Amino acid sequence: MNKQKIILSLLLLFYSSLNVSSQDEISNYKIDTKRSYIRWTASKLSRAHYGRIYLDSSTISSINGKITDGLFLVDMKTMINSDIQSKAENQQLIKHLKSNVFFDVQKYPTSSLKIIKAIPNAFSKNGQPNYTLVGQLKIKDSTQIITFPANIEMNGKNIRGKAVFTFDRTKFGMKFNSEKYFPKIGKLLIHDQVKLEIVIIGTKND
Repeated sequence: MNKQKIILSLLLLFYSSLNVSSQDEISNYKIDTKRSYIRWTASKLSRAHYGRIYLDSSTISSINGKITDGLFLVDMKTMINSDIQSKAENQQLIKHLKSNVFFDVQKYPTSSLKIIKAIPNAFSKNGQPNYTLVGQLKIKDSTQIITFPANIEMNGKNIRGKAVFTFDRTKFGMKFNSEKYFPKIGKLLIHDQVKLEIVIIGTKND
């Protein structure tokens, strides 16, 4: 068993051992898929490109006002580019990103981020990350454990959140023009790190 699987097993064991009493206030929030989104940024030697991807049905849960877990389903078919003005070049890039050398959207139309642990930061200031989240990021056939800061605010029935993190695309089988696998490829090199900024807006289920 590798190190990541051992860590995941320990986390799940810890999480499953928590007892929820009948007096605890359990809340489930439904994410508004029209107002929530993921802003992606990917770069090569000459420039960076960015755009958005939208969520499918997604939820986040809390106990006594503290986030516990969540599941965010990502509709990869909604991927768009926001920085290329030429319609033809814009469509060409999105077609390339959706192809089998990158996200292979036809075969894998959905990616996901499952939050398995949320650690509150009691000393965070307003607007700063108030949680450290541990999650499973699944893209295509690969799942990786990631840890990242997030700011999540609950106000009455409403919830808003924002998180920024990067992931290594090669760990999900995307090695095309990788700086790790093709360091001498020159100006065709594409950086391995992809930046994601997740913005969520939701409401509590009645």
